[in-house]
Amino acid sequence: MKSIFRSKSIAGTIAAALFILFGTITPTASAQGNQTIGPITLNVGSRLNSRVEFPFNVTANGQISVRIEWKTTTLLPNDPDIRLRAQIIKPDGSVATTAERTVVKYQFRTVTLNHTTQEASCTSGVWRVRITNRETTNPNRITALARVRITMPSATQNIIGRLNSRVKIRLLEGNTENRTFTLSQRSPGTLRVEVKFNTDLLGGGPLNPRPLRVRLKRPNGSVAVSRQTNSVLNFTYSVTQADINGGNTWTLEFFNPNPQGIENIEVQKLSHTVCQ
Repeated sequence: MKSIFRSKSIAGTIAAALFILFGTITPTASAQGNQTIGPITLNVGSRLNSRVEFPFNVTANGQISVRIEWKTTTLLPNDPDIRLRAQIIKPDGSVATTAERTVVKYQFRTVTLNHTTQEASCTSGVWRVRITNRETTNPNRITALARVRITMPSATQNIIGRLNSRVKIRLLEGNTENRTFTLSQRSPGTLRVEVKFNTDLLGGGPLNPRPLRVRLKRPNGSVAVSRQTNSVLNFTYSVTQADINGGNTWTLEFFNPNPQGIENIEVQKLSHTVCQ
């Protein structure tokens, strides 16, 4: 939400009130759903205060949930259990939440960290999951293994289901075919597109890749992005308010510039990230 108050005399009071009612006034992200990362495997060293971290980005306000399954890596029956500490670290380096548990051998035990943030944005910086060896009774002996799964609110919405067709495209020499889609939220943001394809069998198939041209067209028909490649094609485009004002039917245009056919053309990723 953009602040509209600029005066130095009352800006602080008004901003504070708005923060309480609506959340942070700095550019933030509109939550489109949840994103899950993992499980990621982390190895914790045996030394006291040894630590390992995994970075991640939070692009929208809401609850961050971290589920950790951990155990020691020893196989000896007389080796001790150890203490580990798990933390969610904010982009500014401060600790959002902490849990400390005894970790045993042979079997995974689970700990969950939850933190609700009102400080996230598309540019807020990197968050981290940190795991630290806190064993003081039997230090410098036992290592541990941790499996981490992170679920967080996301400003990115998968809109591939809004394509007018998901059928794979086959293009003969010089042919063009279009796919259209609409944005679920008509707001400026970032479109991300990934397309996969291969040359048909007469052209050598996957062993002889040929280029494909893909254009992203705005609702007014003008070309926003044009790319040509003979491998997996990725690109992004920053949607503007002028684009939004022009309508809500976007077009992906596929063109085959080769003397051979191209087949199995498929939009594998299509997403829209909205920052307000």
